[in-house]
Amino acid sequence: MAEKYYSILTNRGKELEAEAIASGIAVIIQDFVIGDGNGQVVTPDPQGTTLVNEVYRGTISDLSVSPEQSNQFIAHLVIPATTGGFTAREAGLLTDKGELYSVANLAAIEKPESGINVNLQYRLAVSETADIELKVATGDGLFLRQDANLGDVKDNVAARRNIGLGDIATHDAREFVPVTGGDVAWLDNADHYATKEGAWPGGGAFQGQLADRRALFYSAGYSAGGNVYLPMTKATVQTSGTGYQAAISYGVLVSGKNDFPSGCIHILDDQGRDHIWMFNPNDNSFTANGSIRAGASVYAGGAIFEPGGNINGEIWGGWLSTWLANQFTARDNNINTRATWDWANGQLAARDNNINTRATWDWVNQRIGEVQSWTSQNFVSSVQLGAVISTWWPAAGGDAPAGYVLTGGDFNEDQSYVRYKPVQFWTRGGWVNAQG
Repeated sequence: MAEKYYSILTNRGKELEAEAIASGIAVIIQDFVIGDGNGQVVTPDPQGTTLVNEVYRGTISDLSVSPEQSNQFIAHLVIPATTGGFTAREAGLLTDKGELYSVANLAAIEKPESGINVNLQYRLAVSETADIELKVATGDGLFLRQDANLGDVKDNVAARRNIGLGDIATHDAREFVPVTGGDVAWLDNADHYATKEGAWPGGGAFQGQLADRRALFYSAGYSAGGNVYLPMTKATVQTSGTGYQAAISYGVLVSGKNDFPSGCIHILDDQGRDHIWMFNPNDNSFTANGSIRAGASVYAGGAIFEPGGNINGEIWGGWLSTWLANQFTARDNNINTRATWDWANGQLAARDNNINTRATWDWVNQRIGEVQSWTSQNFVSSVQLGAVISTWWPAAGGDAPAGYVLTGGDFNEDQSYVRYKPVQFWTRGGWVNAQG
């Protein structure tokens, strides 16, 4: 459901209206108040004696009877450019004694801290408009309405006289700039132009610049087609006696594509060469078609480029010079822990000494001979059967002598002969019979 915005008399306002009708003494409406409703939508409350949250108080600039309704008056309220920083959601009218006579709710109106006036028409229906009187203080409380285009000036002749305008009959025609523009000789012949001292039209917050139509020089509402450069200020200068000439301008560059216009500094020299420095709002970049020189450090995000060539950045963990020094130190420490030539020569010498202390072939052969000699003295190196022995073998049988083995024999019924040989071992340089 859409919000409704309206004004009402407070209970105190109704009492004052009744008293005015009975006594014939008019109610004097003098000031107005603006509130922000503590950030909430406001519904006018007849029992209220103050706004929900007052943020500004000023003097009413004009009070008039509505041409549509004779029992309705219109109070013109102006919130000046010098105050702001709030959102207006409620308003009220005050009597000369500071009593809240009427309250109203408003559609939210953002009021910047500076730069623009806000004009409000406060309409209120009463029983008898004659019972309402406006009391306006002189000074800061008086305002001319911008939407009236000076139509609310009471005495035009006196106003022109007071500010020294006169008329076309009392001034040289050349003092007036034609409405259609064009060349004006007395302006062309001036050596400088000055604005009002202490004033800077259009000054204020960044966010107010698109809506604020004021500036030292201002062009509004131009629609540019295609790729075009629009200079805002321009100077053509040459170096005396040399012929070097250039047109230097600051302006707007329109690409003709679906993007925002860019701010541009442009220089065209008499050689036909373009020199361009562009501020592009589409990617927040600054570009130049030539070198960029800086007499001090250049900052790019979190990185710093020093005039001496040093770089500071997150990728280096600080300054690049420090990072490089640490890398070289680590390299040198690594090299110092490796083998030197003296160390290598020492290792080779130790190897040679070790080789020299090893067995030679003569020493090895001598040792082998000693081992063989000792082995032959203490171990059996060969086995054989000795000379054969023949002897009578009794009929009852028997065994060969200890250390001997049977090798053959002659056997018959009367008597038998056997042959046997001793088992012999070669040791200690000779053959030795095995013992039984």
